[in-house]
Amino acid sequence: MKEKWEVDGYICGKVEWIDDIPSTVQRDELQQWSTMCHQLIENTLKKAGDNIKKTLQDRLGPLPSALHAEHLSYWLANSLPLSIQVKLDLLKMQSTKDRLMQLYPIAKELIDHVNRQNNCSIQ
Repeated sequence: MKEKWEVDGYICGKVEWIDDIPSTVQRDELQQWSTMCHQLIENTLKKAGDNIKKTLQDRLGPLPSALHAEHLSYWLANSLPLSIQVKLDLLKMQSTKDRLMQLYPIAKELIDHVNRQNNCSIQ
């Protein structure tokens, strides 16, 4: 963040856009993590019901394709109930693969926890 200020109780700021580091050497690994995350969320949404799907889509837009790993990583980070600090740490990461590697176990644990609470499982 280059600069920040407050307007009507909202924090505003100027930021510097930093692109992810291209992952040419690890393209297969990146695609594997992207596919795993996408399948986890897609399978969960299939079983979640139309109301939850519609709410998520209205709030975050449609689930990005596994082929768009960077977009998927930010969509996933935005959809999970993460602390501000964790979200900031994820934003600082310049590797999509590293971001997905951090998000997958969090998403999986949350989904597993909800399933245990509801006495159901998603395979």
